[in-house]
Amino acid sequence: MFWRTPVTQFVNLCFCYTHQMSTFETPLVSIIIPCYKAEKELPEALASISSQTYSHWEVVAVIDGWEDRSEEILKSFQSNHPRNQVTIINHTHNKGLAGARNTGLIASRGDFIALLDHDDIWTPEHLDTALSLMQNRTAELYFTPVIYMRADGAKTDFVWGPTPQDLESFADALYGRNFMAPSGVVFSRKIFNRVGLMDKTVKGCEDHDYWLRAYLAGSIFCHSITPTAKYRVNNSQAMTSNISSMLKMDIRVQKKHYSSNSFSYRAKRSAIANNYSLLSKDLKRKKPLEAYYYSLLAIFWSPTKIRHIKTLIKSILFEPWAHKN
Repeated sequence: MFWRTPVTQFVNLCFCYTHQMSTFETPLVSIIIPCYKAEKELPEALASISSQTYSHWEVVAVIDGWEDRSEEILKSFQSNHPRNQVTIINHTHNKGLAGARNTGLIASRGDFIALLDHDDIWTPEHLDTALSLMQNRTAELYFTPVIYMRADGAKTDFVWGPTPQDLESFADALYGRNFMAPSGVVFSRKIFNRVGLMDKTVKGCEDHDYWLRAYLAGSIFCHSITPTAKYRVNNSQAMTSNISSMLKMDIRVQKKHYSSNSFSYRAKRSAIANNYSLLSKDLKRKKPLEAYYYSLLAIFWSPTKIRHIKTLIKSILFEPWAHKN
């Protein structure tokens, strides 16, 4: 079952079709892999590419200013796949995830672009499912929930993705939180042609910004309820390990798109207030004065939410002067 509404530009797919494209309908998929301190997890990510049931792909790997065995690993992978182009690009200095992905986007040749972080992996049917669903439903961006796995690769029971409520109010929900992990996204080059490169000024949230820009550019999204990607957590290199920085950047992304009428006024204010509230909770023990400030901002953006007032009270209780005799 699926539906499309002119408001959300979203196709909800309740089943994962495994229709195989015919040989004359095999677009090239460019797989972009940013590599930074990648030698430990990279082989597993590359192995998941090798196991793909869809074989018409190229890899553009960007080594982002760090010398380790990544280039050696990539060259070995290159020699094992003579029918697929594997491009290895070295940055002389670190440019961050957005910079590395932008380099990959510029160098890519594919009709579709698939993002894969060096420490994440795909299930064998990931590309096949993405292209089949986009082709069958005339969509331009595919995303899947991702299964969380531990740093050692052990699977967890946690799945990150949209809730049924998110899918019903897709635009406002996407504005409020990023439920699309980059390694679970495949999109058409048409989106890149319309939207351009990722914004390097919103470090750690450039993906959320990109999805919002794609939506605002009129792109059609489709979604599989069956996860076809796995996301590695507890990685000290991951931006998600620094919650407060992520929240600050996400607020910056939300404010960047605040003037858009494609998202409801109430949802925009509530989303920004929620991030300020989360920021206050994260900082209340480490930086209580900042926590107090952000809890006030949460109330400013959404004064009717009782939970933001509770956050303010808790932040006051953790102020240094609250513990003096």
